[in-house]
Amino acid sequence: MYQSILLDVYGTLVHDDEDSVKDVCVQVADLLAVDPSAIAAEWSRRLEASAEMAYRAGFRTLADLTLSSLTRMLPHPPPSPSGSTAVD
Repeated sequence: MYQSILLDVYGTLVHDDEDSVKDVCVQVADLLAVDPSAIAAEWSRRLEASAEMAYRAGFRTLADLTLSSLTRMLPHPPPSPSGSTAVD
């Protein structure tokens, strides 16, 4: 008898929102005058760190993690290629 089933849901069984994430990265990058790839990399790093703790009593949905990781990043934009932040 099976005790659990593992499904590759995100991007397989449900629509992947990668295009939306790219659009948000471009919009945020434009506001902060930084490269969109810097926004994407920092957002991804923060999202993955949040996901590591999002289980059991601390469970949070991927949608919540995605939004909160972006929101927490905005006051602290990634450095520009010159090494300074775009917003001081």
